[in-house]
Amino acid sequence: MSDFAGLDAAMIDTLLSNTRSRNTYGPKTLEFATSDEAGVNVREAWPEFKNKKVTALYQGFLGAVKNAELTNEILVKQYDGQVYLLHKERAGMVVADTTDADTTVEADEADADIDFSTVDGEEV
Repeated sequence: MSDFAGLDAAMIDTLLSNTRSRNTYGPKTLEFATSDEAGVNVREAWPEFKNKKVTALYQGFLGAVKNAELTNEILVKQYDGQVYLLHKERAGMVVADTTDADTTVEADEADADIDFSTVDGEEV
């Protein structure tokens, strides 16, 4: 038997959950991105985050999504004291390319200037 006073599991969990570590969010972000889930509650999906502050989780995952260049695919949401990751395509969210939207508007405006009542100078 050692002369050390041991820590109980709750105290170890508290100490570890409040520890800062590098590159914690990146691997979890990639794990989510390659999964088949449409969305997850971060604290429920990864118990190691259960005691982290919401702002720390939000900022950590937001930074990880940006660093992994997944901003068009993954949305980080903070809602009701929780942080969620949503995969835009799997969640049914349409990610519109702004250049396509602009082209469509320009094409519609161009069509508005065309008189379709005549073809080759003859009325239709």
